[in-house]
Amino acid sequence: MFGDSGAHDLGYAANAILIALMRKLVSNGTLSQDQISDLVDDAASILAPSDHIGSIAGAMRLLDDIKFRVAA
Repeated sequence: MFGDSGAHDLGYAANAILIALMRKLVSNGTLSQDQISDLVDDAASILAPSDHIGSIAGAMRLLDDIKFRVAA
């Protein structure tokens, strides 16, 4: 389905789409900045029990970055 794309390629693309969608939802007034922040915080809390795993810790850092980028 995705040709020769690797996991990282798909992850970057999905992350970019997620950030764009969140920005659109905020700009359309569908969600507020606070709601986006709560959504990302909730996602981080789901991952938190496994934060000792390197890729999970990396994902949590990305969630922090997403909050920053959506607010921009």
